[in-house]
Amino acid sequence: MTMYNLQTVLSSIVHNGLTTYKTKNSRFAPAAFVDTSDKKGVVFVVREKAHFANGRVRGYIVTSKETLVKDAPSLSHWTPNVYCYGEYADPARTYIKGFEEKNLSQINTFVVDIDTKDHSINDILLACIDESIGEPSLIVESPRG
Repeated sequence: MTMYNLQTVLSSIVHNGLTTYKTKNSRFAPAAFVDTSDKKGVVFVVREKAHFANGRVRGYIVTSKETLVKDAPSLSHWTPNVYCYGEYADPARTYIKGFEEKNLSQINTFVVDIDTKDHSINDILLACIDESIGEPSLIVESPRG
């Protein structure tokens, strides 16, 4: 997937839940750009599935689409729904917390994660129709699940 396609897909998922550019040290924002339209939220990201161990999640907090697009190739998981705020659970800022229902800012997606290549896109579409889930607006195949 090209960076342009990645940016389009991620932007269509998070909608207006994140700022477009980083608020500090943006590589792309116009010099005088300040996003003051309304309060934006956060998403949580993780680099490896193993970082979900022992009831703690090792990851970090992302507040802009710019960062999400830049970091996406190195991520294994991220929360497509936007949360009001994010926190670190330790002083070293290694473990994250705050991805719970009461902290949801906006629900952007209903995600079905299919970790197999045994089913074609047509099989997936037919199953959605047969089970009255509705037609998916997006089907993403990623190299790491």
